Amino acid sequence: MYVEVKAKDYINEMVAEPIYDKHSKFATIRDRRKSNGTLVPPVAKLATIDSSEVDGCVTPKQQSSPEHVLPSSQYQKEHNFKVHNFKGLNWCEYCGNFMWGLIAQGVRCADCGLATHKQCSKRVPADCTPDKRLIKRIYGVDLTTVVKAHGHVRPVVIDKCIAELESRGLEAEGLYRIPGLQDDIDLVRQRFDKDGELANIGTKDFPDVNAITGALKLYLRQLPIPLVPFEVYDKFTAAAKIQDDTQKLEALRNANNDLFNNRPAHYHTLKHLVFHLHRITEHRSQNKMNTENLSIVFGPTMLRAPNDQSVIDNLYMLQFQKKLVELMIENHDFLFDK
Repeated sequence: MYVEVKAKDYINEMVAEPIYDKHSKFATIRDRRKSNGTLVPPVAKLATIDSSEVDGCVTPKQQSSPEHVLPSSQYQKEHNFKVHNFKGLNWCEYCGNFMWGLIAQGVRCADCGLATHKQCSKRVPADCTPDKRLIKRIYGVDLTTVVKAHGHVRPVVIDKCIAELESRGLEAEGLYRIPGLQDDIDLVRQRFDKDGELANIGTKDFPDVNAITGALKLYLRQLPIPLVPFEVYDKFTAAAKIQDDTQKLEALRNANNDLFNNRPAHYHTLKHLVFHLHRITEHRSQNKMNTENLSIVFGPTMLRAPNDQSVIDNLYMLQFQKKLVELMIENHDFLFDK
């Protein structure tokens, strides 16, 4: 009875003066939070990033330079808290108070390792800085988590697959339409999960470019949050339904701007992919892949419908997903101006 009456007041007192930004003797927050946490400039300032750095194919030299790492450190990301059974004595990294109990004493971020009380976790800002040691793979992991953990502008799968395809596969007939062997696609996935940016996907190991295209499409399909996230999905599809062409493009550009402001990692990945698809259409006489063919392939993958939609609604939306990809490819310079 006493706990029920006093618990609320005790919790309020605990979080009244959090040590999250003070690094008291009880806090175990890593120093890197100073550069990647709440003191980082707002995401909107990403507009100052050099566009040539963001849009170009990533080389190993670029990956190791401080200028290449900087943009992803500015991405905001929510913590991925999960109930955790702590061993030994532990203190909350938000309020600095002891975490009582024998089991399920609090929660721990699966991406960066931050440990807090369950109630304190609701007050922690969106400043998660994923630890590479905790991110065991690349496929099936949140896109923003991957780029922040590896310090890249975009996922390494997207960069390396596109670079490989543009070096030797732009004229391959049926590019992205013809499926590769599943065993080869699985091997490419395993190499990225194990070796990351050091994964070897060259001609010697994978002479069939369809294995590379299959691996890229598989990565997009396995994203827990689609390339065009659910929170902006309605804005994109609403733009596709507008009859006036000028208003349609303006609405789609505004939807892209919302994507840039809320999930910049998704925006830069989408932009890089769309520019790549445009370059494919420039070789359509050889590869037989025009804008319409590519939009049929990538529409449902890039603009995955929310899970709460019915099968009928999903089938109905296919036409708008296809139209949106067509518009992006044909008007890439206007729609992606950041």
